[in-house]
Amino acid sequence: MTDSSEALPLLHKTHEVLPLYGGNFLADKGYDAKAIYNSVHDVVAMIPFIPLNSRNTKKTLFSNGRLLCPVGLMMNKAGTSKDCGRFV
Repeated sequence: MTDSSEALPLLHKTHEVLPLYGGNFLADKGYDAKAIYNSVHDVVAMIPFIPLNSRNTKKTLFSNGRLLCPVGLMMNKAGTSKDCGRFV
């Protein structure tokens, strides 16, 4: 069994016993599933904080081996980007 397959039944059973409304839902990337996001947001009105799981995703690399972000910029290790002669 995986984290994501057990999360929804556990969330719903917990909500029946102890109503969960508002707040934050923190989980690891094993819980990255659309059904979990939707239930956490719609059913218990919590804000999900779940890192994206990179399974089944194609990573695009520049010739220097660095990743290409979704908007087409080269990703740097420190999380900065040199854009128009400035670091952002």
